[in-house]
Amino acid sequence: MISSQRELVLEAIEKGKVATEKAVKVKSSADPEVQELAAAVHYLAYALQQIGLALTDEGRDKNLSL
Repeated sequence: MISSQRELVLEAIEKGKVATEKAVKVKSSADPEVQELAAAVHYLAYALQQIGLALTDEGRDKNLSL
C-alpha cells in the first residue's frame, strides 16, 4: 500500500526529531568542525519538523498554493 502524503510528512517529522537528538549529542564535541556540522544538522532537522507541522497541524491556515 502506498503511504498518504500526511503519513509521509509525519514520518519525516519523526526522522527530523531523531536527527535533532543525534545532533544535540555531538554539538559539544571538542572538534570545532564537528560542532559546526552538528549545529547545521540540528538547524536543518528542526526546520524540517517546522515544515512538517505547518503542513499537518489541524487548525492552521492552509494558505500555500501547492
